[in-house]
Amino acid sequence: MATNSTIVTGWVPEPEGRGTFGILRSCIMTLVLCVYTALHLNIPAPNLTAFAACMRKGKWVLMGCFAPELVVFVAWCQRRQATRLLGQMREVPGDTYRLWTMTHSFYATMGGFVLNTAQEGQDPYIPGSPRLYLLPEGTAALAKMGLLPPVSKDYILDKSNADGLAKLIVVAQSGWFTLQLLTRWAMKLPVTPLELTTMAHAVCALATYFLWWEKPLDICDPTVVDGEWAAPVAALMWMFSRLSSKRFGSRLGGNSSRPLAECDDIYWIDDPRALLDTLQPHPLASYEDTSSQSVSADHVMLFDLSRGSAFYRKLLPDDSTSRQYPYPIRLDRVTLRRWELFRQCIRDFPELPSLLKRATVTSPMEHICPPLDPSGPVLHALRDHIRTVSGGPGMCGVEDIQYNYTTRILRNLGLELLIVLVVCALAYGAIHAAAWNDHFPSGHELVVWKTSCVYVATCGPVAATLWLVFFSDAVLDKETIKGEIGCSGNHWFWISWIQIGLFFLAFPAAVFYVLARIYLVVEAFVSLRSLPSGAYSSTEWTQYLPHL
Repeated sequence: MATNSTIVTGWVPEPEGRGTFGILRSCIMTLVLCVYTALHLNIPAPNLTAFAACMRKGKWVLMGCFAPELVVFVAWCQRRQATRLLGQMREVPGDTYRLWTMTHSFYATMGGFVLNTAQEGQDPYIPGSPRLYLLPEGTAALAKMGLLPPVSKDYILDKSNADGLAKLIVVAQSGWFTLQLLTRWAMKLPVTPLELTTMAHAVCALATYFLWWEKPLDICDPTVVDGEWAAPVAALMWMFSRLSSKRFGSRLGGNSSRPLAECDDIYWIDDPRALLDTLQPHPLASYEDTSSQSVSADHVMLFDLSRGSAFYRKLLPDDSTSRQYPYPIRLDRVTLRRWELFRQCIRDFPELPSLLKRATVTSPMEHICPPLDPSGPVLHALRDHIRTVSGGPGMCGVEDIQYNYTTRILRNLGLELLIVLVVCALAYGAIHAAAWNDHFPSGHELVVWKTSCVYVATCGPVAATLWLVFFSDAVLDKETIKGEIGCSGNHWFWISWIQIGLFFLAFPAAVFYVLARIYLVVEAFVSLRSLPSGAYSSTEWTQYLPHL
């Protein structure tokens, strides 16, 4: 019972206004949730130490802090891969993969299916015997051959550490923060630079969550794809992928800077002895392989090999116009074992190379390098003498490390990816540019803010466009372009000088880009020292919405 001296009241609204600490607290809470919890990284390498795992996560947290739109771009690329894989899996006949979902596709694209190349009691056939992660092309190929083990969605979700409630909290907080700022603009109330920066991260977090909603979180143990067929398939995929180019590098002394896969220019022939005269010791290579052992008698019948020998081969037999390929091929025990498995895979699964072929990325530079004429003299001679089973680095079914982002995206940058990158960069810069005429502690800070906004919004799209025009695969494959469509040397002379000039400009441009990024984040906090009084007025009705 209340006494006469007790003053009681009913409903009391929140105090009007907000303080500097309130602004700082809500922004930091939103930034932490948006940056850290929105990250859905791919499966890490095996035996990753705790320190390496922290560094791996920390690198992406820093990117989320200073370049959140790039995280959105990566998420969009991964969802694009998963969507394509989902379409390919639905084309697989039968009911084995009928229940395949986007969760399955994300699980596969993040490295959920692996081939173990280290087999106990068997000779190694891949240098270092790494674990090979199946890429979407490899996953779809194995599924079409009925070799991919079916897994349920519940099996994947049991491995995932995703929490639906945690996702809901982040989405609700990001949505509340964005709605609050839109309300302040509608009420003509000042918005602080820190709130603009936080809003940019909130919008990016919402987009990232939408793109990664079905992607499992923090899975460490992938599904091992095993069987008697696994070693031959792994050998073929490795030889057809860019992994083998890390061992062979680019063509030495040639005009092409493209990676060289081990399966390039490997042919099946009816009579191996017919090509003996095209195999010659390589004068530029001198390999010493202490792990090599004596070559079996079957191979000695074809070549007089010594331990660690290196050879090169002409393109075609009995062709005086054929150039000699100036790259060496090392023949050791590991290589011969891999080639034997490669032969076995072609014999047992002749359809696998065609299943691994990826669709060509369409780009504005496509007209520079059109496809070869099937009726041309070179391919006609190939058809007469040999049966081609070549793939090249354009075919990629496996990877030894499941990267969250690879330079293949830039190497194969097409118009669609370029548009997405431009939209992400412009959106991030436009949000910060909303403070174009707002109050800043000094005029110099406002000028630098404007400059940074414009530079961040335009630098990425301009760099991507220049990469597309001057550094795409079509442009870099100069040997193919010059030899097959007859581009003039003067044309490539000027392109080479432009490329050199762009390389020199790239370093200072990248430095200024990083500085502009850092300035936008740092200035957002520093500007709290001087704000207009209206910035401390609050929007009452948004305070009643659930938020942190």
